Amino acid sequence: MASSPISLTRLVESRLARVARAVEEELAAGVAESAEELRNEIRDGLQTGPSPSQPGEPPTDRSGSLTDSIQVHTEESGLRATVRSNLDYAAYLEFGTINMAARPFMRPALERARPRITEIMARAVRLALNPQRLGANRER
Repeated sequence: MASSPISLTRLVESRLARVARAVEEELAAGVAESAEELRNEIRDGLQTGPSPSQPGEPPTDRSGSLTDSIQVHTEESGLRATVRSNLDYAAYLEFGTINMAARPFMRPALERARPRITEIMARAVRLALNPQRLGANRER
């Protein structure tokens, strides 16, 4: 028995809505995991110890304040996250000043984390589009 055009349209709309929800949920989870990955990479890349860092090297976080200041902020949708420091001097360390050479730590951490973040987001897409998750009827 053939389906009516209206019921077929509703079926397609229903499945597309299910796909959209799955993609949004998995991508939000991927964004959260990626942001945490980057935060951890930034924190792990900071030097510790009593000696100041050399120009071009990641800064030395003698007090732990810089490490503690690296935070993840996720938008309500979950589809965008920012990893940043709430310390004013973090930007001076990252980019330098007229009187101090840069001691970059965020951009190098992003480059180190980029392959892992790519894997995380690719996995999120695969999970979102998994026919079993979507409850797709595979009979044909």
